[in-house]
Amino acid sequence: PGVTGEELDRLLIAKRAQSPVSVLTSVPVSIPERLARALCFEAGVEGNLRAEHLPRESRRALVTMTTSMRLPVAESRGYTYAEVTAGGVPLTRDRAGHRVSVNDAYLEPARARPNLIMHGDSLVERILFEGRRAVGVLVAGREVSADLVVVCAGAIHSPALLLRSHVDTPGIGDGLCDHPSFPITILRHEPADPRRLPIATVVQLPGAEGPDDLQLLPIDHVDLQHPEVAVVMAAAMRVHSRGTVRLAADGPHVGPLVDFDMLSDDRDVVAIGLAIDALERLVDDPRLAAIGSVLPYDRSEAGIRAAVGDYVHAVGTCAMGRVVDTAGRVVGYDDLMVCDASVMPVLPRANTHLPTVMLAERLAEVTLERLRSSGRLDASLPGG
Repeated sequence: PGVTGEELDRLLIAKRAQSPVSVLTSVPVSIPERLARALCFEAGVEGNLRAEHLPRESRRALVTMTTSMRLPVAESRGYTYAEVTAGGVPLTRDRAGHRVSVNDAYLEPARARPNLIMHGDSLVERILFEGRRAVGVLVAGREVSADLVVVCAGAIHSPALLLRSHVDTPGIGDGLCDHPSFPITILRHEPADPRRLPIATVVQLPGAEGPDDLQLLPIDHVDLQHPEVAVVMAAAMRVHSRGTVRLAADGPHVGPLVDFDMLSDDRDVVAIGLAIDALERLVDDPRLAAIGSVLPYDRSEAGIRAAVGDYVHAVGTCAMGRVVDTAGRVVGYDDLMVCDASVMPVLPRANTHLPTVMLAERLAEVTLERLRSSGRLDASLPGG
């Protein structure tokens, strides 16, 4: 009752799914109702959330430009050209147009529960154990007891917390993976409205290994003080390079050592090169001149390596099959789980937010069922 790495890559990959909009985070499986509401697409569905429609002319111009592009891909895959897909990013919003976060969708409705206590601005120093069973956490020098400890600090800080707590399961902090991205800066002729969301359009296209391997992401503004500065990112979505998270110190007040080791695998070098090729074709299009001017950038290998950065999609540092089992339980320990993107053994060829929400829904369901069957869950309490 879990999700394997192969299933993650298959289930979470971006698919168009009979929509004129390329939905990068759609999941072609049966999904829980709350997540379904968050996946309202531009085609329109009933629910509390909706996707943002394509806004200004600049974004419509990008869609027009990219949908007319045809890029060569590997002939060994059985095709020589493939259409590029462009469309609106489905953003989770309520009917008033406000973004809806995981906090809004899940935590706020539960705040009144008698069995929910929240401690804000509290740094967890380490996990407490009796033998190899987790029994609580140490927070700002205060011990908080727990029957089950669930770590969900993300792909950077979840492994750091486990390492700081001297959890000795092999593989913690290994397998760090993110989508490498390369920026080209655009100086807009007219500044963007900084009150508007900067991202609403995305382009996906094939790479050397298959479809949907590359992404172009225009960002209307990157600095509230300089709304005339925009960026278009080229990213590789099928990634082979792996990095690490290690402790810089044993205490919680020193951040961990993070080494993505991006482009250490030659296949990723090829992929980011193809993405930049597509990006250069886009920014060289005369229609972009109506939006802004392209600032100088360094396309050399050294320039790419110097400018490449992460996509804020880190996964893999507490991976299923290595650090946790398919129910999120840390191997070799009792009553200790990890539930965040760090457990994904494979980086999806998609933005990771909604896949992480889907994963959390699944692990929560499996955990509740296990606790109910063992008699450890009070059925009289909310969620029981």
